[in-house]
Amino acid sequence: MSLNEIDKLKTDLGLTLKNKYSVENSTLELMEKSLEKNPNSGLFPFNILAKRKLERSVLKKIKADLKSQNFTKKNYSGVIKLVKNEIVITRRIKGLVLMQNLLRYWHVAHLPIALIMLVVMIIHVVIAVTFGYKWIF
Repeated sequence: MSLNEIDKLKTDLGLTLKNKYSVENSTLELMEKSLEKNPNSGLFPFNILAKRKLERSVLKKIKADLKSQNFTKKNYSGVIKLVKNEIVITRRIKGLVLMQNLLRYWHVAHLPIALIMLVVMIIHVVIAVTFGYKWIF
């Protein structure tokens, strides 16, 4: 999936929450603001743990907000599933952006190394043929 496709899914979820389940705008804004936060706690594993903790706290806030709006049990569980999907999609978007930043200049390093290895291989074959490759056989 590309970043644009995932972003479109995120937009579709927001519209579904608003149109199908009649979720209030304040809840949608709370969800958007909460999911945009990006904790930076230093070391990589702890950063992941901080993000998961933030996601759980966002989910708790949204559940409390939904309970105050008196949803039916069926609608409540549907909204919670969509909110969890929203969290997963946000996580995927952040992961894709991270990977794009990490691999942005991969071709810059990879192409010269590949060309150098091609030249070395050609030199190796030329030397092997010139100085007699038949001694091996």
